[in-house]
Amino acid sequence: MFNRYFAVLLLIPLALAITALLMPLASNASGEKILWSADMETGDMSQWYAPARQAGNNNGGGVFNSGIADAVASTDYAHSGKWSAKLTITAPPPGARSSGARLFRWKESHDPAYFSSGLYYSAWLYFPHQYRLTGDPRTGRFWNLVQFKSKHGSGSDPVLFLDVQNRPNGGMYSILGWWNNLQMEGPRPGQFGGRRFEQRNADLPVGRWVHIETYLKQADDFSGHITVWQDGEQIFDEDNIRTKYPNSDDGWSVNLYSDGLDPNPSVIYVDDAKIATYRVGP
Repeated sequence: MFNRYFAVLLLIPLALAITALLMPLASNASGEKILWSADMETGDMSQWYAPARQAGNNNGGGVFNSGIADAVASTDYAHSGKWSAKLTITAPPPGARSSGARLFRWKESHDPAYFSSGLYYSAWLYFPHQYRLTGDPRTGRFWNLVQFKSKHGSGSDPVLFLDVQNRPNGGMYSILGWWNNLQMEGPRPGQFGGRRFEQRNADLPVGRWVHIETYLKQADDFSGHITVWQDGEQIFDEDNIRTKYPNSDDGWSVNLYSDGLDPNPSVIYVDDAKIATYRVGP
């Protein structure tokens, strides 16, 4: 009896970890669903690959690093539970223009069932320091935080993104951008080249969790829509826009991706990420 009792106790953590990967879709009272979530309570980054556990033929997303970068599960800080994702980058090595740690999901945005209604993408982020952009302004000086990427030929391009910039007093804040090297017209008819949408409502806090949620209705014509909330406050809202290349979709990522930040190395934390058919809210 004694051994059987403790054997059951030992199996409970394993059962919880399996449930986190295989649990059915959560729904609210209206039947709207959380299609996917990642809280890193598995102690690793496997939830980003679900339904696979790592890169392979059945992964719905994954972890992608470039330059000098790393993305791991960590117990340094957590929004809920004990774990979060720790993203770390170091100044780009010689010959490289940037370093990036990226957490990607494409399974949900690839499903045409949600093209007309759109989806809500959210995550909690923690900035342990106030970072200053140090890249060369002639070639970039950027810090990418959220990205929607669309396939084009054999590659893929960032279409819409949230970048972080510094206020004159050093405070960090987000801007909404349309990439300047896209091979298509947009974001609105008759427009070509980069676009930058500013906001003065909200800075990114240091030393506490902040919730970033984005609604995206995908469109390869000019019927798309993007809205961004920070801690429940709307900071961007752009409709009648193009969001993707024809016959493609917009994969979503949360990133620490830059051509230079100080302090260096740079770290942020990501927790309780969700993709849903309704606005989750903070």
